Amino acid sequence: MIFQTADCFCIFGKRKSGKSYLARKINAAYPRQVIIDPVEDWTDGEIIYSFNSFCEKIKNIKKNNIREYKLIFRFGIDEKNTPEIFNEILRICLYLGDLQIIIDEVQMFCNPNWMPPHLKNVVFIGRHKKVGYMAITQRPAQINKGLLSQAEHIFCGQLHDKNDLRAVADFIGDDINDLINLPARNFIYFSPTFGKNKFSTEKRSE
Repeated sequence: MIFQTADCFCIFGKRKSGKSYLARKINAAYPRQVIIDPVEDWTDGEIIYSFNSFCEKIKNIKKNNIREYKLIFRFGIDEKNTPEIFNEILRICLYLGDLQIIIDEVQMFCNPNWMPPHLKNVVFIGRHKKVGYMAITQRPAQINKGLLSQAEHIFCGQLHDKNDLRAVADFIGDDINDLINLPARNFIYFSPTFGKNKFSTEKRSE
């Protein structure tokens, strides 16, 4: 499986289904990443806690034409402007261009009826700026379907909730019941271009 610049991904699955492990494997293909990490699950990069620090880092990247970076943004525990900061981070990412944005637990920032303006811009026009996204969530029923409509690669791990199963039924089809008992680190993969198959990140013995 070959991933391209500005590819868009959705990764679904219950807790401990292997979403983060899969995301890290995929992200190895991208030298420039901004990771929005509200659940503090990412550690393999430069962790930033304030919006001002993030802006300074982006200015330095732009000024010095830095070609490889991995910035992990975490919101302060007492932060009251999380939605505004999230939207501004995406605006800045679009301005910078040529990077991959990873949004963990994306349902915390959008819902089925609404997306922040710059998340919408990332989803629908990001490719023109060579900006791709990876939306990760335990609850696909709670995200905006625009994320799915523009995703080139969708990975579904184990899901139990009936609403979540219905949310992925259109592209998982007859395999929908397999998701309930799918082992950890196993996924059903779907792509509008490449079709559907089973996918695993488990190491296989020789």
